[in-house]
Amino acid sequence: MDLLDDLESQVDSAGRTTIVTTAYTLRDACDESRLKALARERIQERLSQRGLVALPDVPGDQWEEVYVTRIGSDVHNLWRAIASPSATGLKVLVGATGGAAPVVQEQRKLSEVAALLSEANDLMGSVLADGPT
Repeated sequence: MDLLDDLESQVDSAGRTTIVTTAYTLRDACDESRLKALARERIQERLSQRGLVALPDVPGDQWEEVYVTRIGSDVHNLWRAIASPSATGLKVLVGATGGAAPVVQEQRKLSEVAALLSEANDLMGSVLADGPT
């Protein structure tokens, strides 16, 4: 198994579709000695042949981190929606962010209920401490 196989396995392992790695890891996995423009293009092409893509691009600095994900994954589609606005991209953005609103509303309701329960508990404590009137 070579380094590119390892990288692909990491992306696919345990249901993950995206990893963070460094440019030098991509460089080494694709048998490149440098990260000049043509080498970065070749790296992106080698990834593409395996259904992978580096986001935002393969960096020129070997220490920079980069996302590697499956082409067509939710992360890739979200990245494309942000990078290239379109009607389709807008649906992706709304889908990615709109789902959180109901959860936040439920959390607020639960916080209110918890505060009311605490207040009721304090009131019951004081009534029991005072005894019958």
